[in-house]
Amino acid sequence: MSDLSTRADKQAKTAGHRVVSPVDPAGARAWNVLADTCSQASPFAHLAFAEAVREHLGIGYRLIAVPDADNNIRAGVMAFERQVLMQRRAVTPPFTPFTSVLFAAGPSEHEITSGISAYEPLLDALEERYGYADLRLHPSLTDVRAISWRGWNVQPFYTYCLNLGDESEVLERWSAGARRTFLRDRPLYEVVEHPNGIEEIVELCLGSYRRHGRDLPLEPERLAGLAAHLQTRGRARAFTAYPVAGGEAEAGVVILHDRTTAYYWIAGSRPGSAMTVLLGNVLPRLHRLGLRRFDFMGANTPGIAEFKRRFGPSLVSYYRIQFGRPRGAGLRTFLSV
Repeated sequence: MSDLSTRADKQAKTAGHRVVSPVDPAGARAWNVLADTCSQASPFAHLAFAEAVREHLGIGYRLIAVPDADNNIRAGVMAFERQVLMQRRAVTPPFTPFTSVLFAAGPSEHEITSGISAYEPLLDALEERYGYADLRLHPSLTDVRAISWRGWNVQPFYTYCLNLGDESEVLERWSAGARRTFLRDRPLYEVVEHPNGIEEIVELCLGSYRRHGRDLPLEPERLAGLAAHLQTRGRARAFTAYPVAGGEAEAGVVILHDRTTAYYWIAGSRPGSAMTVLLGNVLPRLHRLGLRRFDFMGANTPGIAEFKRRFGPSLVSYYRIQFGRPRGAGLRTFLSV
């Protein structure tokens, strides 16, 4: 193809397109339809999540959309914003595994190699608005050449995912040691779901972070408020494991979910077998609720990744993308593991 025909193809593809911010009610509905139906669908893509982050973490957001010829959203990005000194930055909030970069239809190889994919106007908008961006792509976005060719830094990250099933199907995929631990110790714990367990789970999460020599990415009260906000809207479920003999919770997890996928979102446990017993109880429950997939939200820290590997998931890669250079104080970025 000649340079002239390539330019003509690009002009035809992008004619009449512009980057917009769908903040009106119709635009909000259109965004949530896209977030429900595209290959990057997740609870983190919905406006309910963005509003909870804005309210409880104080991080605002902007929706940047690329319309098609019929003014439907062809692609978009939910960009969370921070102002640091004189620089506006697009960031990934804590406890958010990936930024919502969404495509109604995935860019084809031809579109990417010809420079006419929906990535182009999205990246234009990000580069125009922000001095620095640090985002995560959904695992379904595997061809990142359009991003790296523009000079963005692209770095692989990993998570573990598994297909949900009944108890026998779940346990069949576990390592022999994890299965033996669950069957031996399940009589020692009662696993319950209740609306008032989030603060306990956040405390367990804080303890787990400290045992690994890390700080919780935000204040426990704010994390609990974020989780409770999403729980009241039917997007999060809290499960806790208590010793049958009595005493405080020994393991807990807040599951964030959409219609098909559950995320190991906020989790913590005391040393011992409680989390293994909790997962053996909760994974089949999630399947009975109609969920089909479970994402462990990270496999990037050796010891934690080894714990998750014992439950038989598949390793899945995704990408962190960055451009620009932070000015002034270093930007803290967070990644759930």
